[in-house]
Amino acid sequence: MSTHRSSLFREGDATVEAAEYVFNAETLPSGATEIAFDNIGAQPHHLIASPLKGDATAEDVEKFFKTEKGAPPLEEKGTKSTAVLEGGPPHALKGMVDEVEVE
Repeated sequence: MSTHRSSLFREGDATVEAAEYVFNAETLPSGATEIAFDNIGAQPHHLIASPLKGDATAEDVEKFFKTEKGAPPLEEKGTKSTAVLEGGPPHALKGMVDEVEVE
């Protein structure tokens, strides 16, 4: 399997990598942070980063995407995302959800 690095990749304060059905992320600093998003997979990927509501977990987010029942366990305010390069079903439906500690 070949991997590719996005031609738009540049350094940031922290890095998040995406591959098929997995994110690799380090702890992110709080406050204004530039995140380098590196697609190392064969398929196109994009990133949606949202604060969790209350005591919600990544498992709660994954369950919400799979069932679409109840209120989303994510805060809309503060949500950031990269551009969507291609359509198709979101990989979050297949469990591509990760929780990252912000310190």
